[in-house]
Amino acid sequence: MPGDDGREGSELEDPPVVLELKKLDDQYLELLKEEEKVLADIQTKYEEKFFPLWKERSEILKKKSGDEAKDRTGTPGEPGFWLRVLSNSENSDVESVGEWIFDYDEPVLQYLQDMRYEWLDPLGKTGFRLIMDFAENPFFENTQLVKTYHTEVKNQFLTESEITKVSINEPIKWKPKQDVTVELVEQKAKKGGKKKKGGGGSKKSRGSAPKLFQKVFSSLGTRRRCARGRDG
Repeated sequence: MPGDDGREGSELEDPPVVLELKKLDDQYLELLKEEEKVLADIQTKYEEKFFPLWKERSEILKKKSGDEAKDRTGTPGEPGFWLRVLSNSENSDVESVGEWIFDYDEPVLQYLQDMRYEWLDPLGKTGFRLIMDFAENPFFENTQLVKTYHTEVKNQFLTESEITKVSINEPIKWKPKQDVTVELVEQKAKKGGKKKKGGGGSKKSRGSAPKLFQKVFSSLGTRRRCARGRDG
């Protein structure tokens, strides 16, 4: 007897072999969820051991050395520590983080005190926060920059999630003429004309080359993939 769509009733039903395969898929997904929970528990267990070590590392790096020049940086115990870490870090994509760092980013990163992350949920499935602490510096007013990555699992059979939204807690409050994401270009007066009052240059983008403070501290809406949850 035809169904509502005009097809025979037998055509609306999956063949026995497909039904068996679907049952196996259901069992697989249950095991996948169980594995995910176990891995998240293991990572949580070790993060509870890692975090105190990282906090102790931060305290060592921030300890004053007695050298005035070193003590004005973010890590007096080892000046330029985080600049070197980032310069030698691999990104999850083809590019390395070091390729984002230009010479005008380096003086700012000398004031970076600490970097850490926080999961948005216990399983790490909905995203994480990247937190960067800065010492008082001549470049911007912020003492902390926070970027939040929201993720979503798009395919239950894959161990990857997609970054669906990226947000920043607050924009960088650059001090006058210290924004390293732009360069100042002197305004030229037209022939027979005068420079505008309060001149001092107009802002111009530094171009299309990768730059750490533009790439990391700008709100992005593009979708990207990352390892799902606590697995990577």
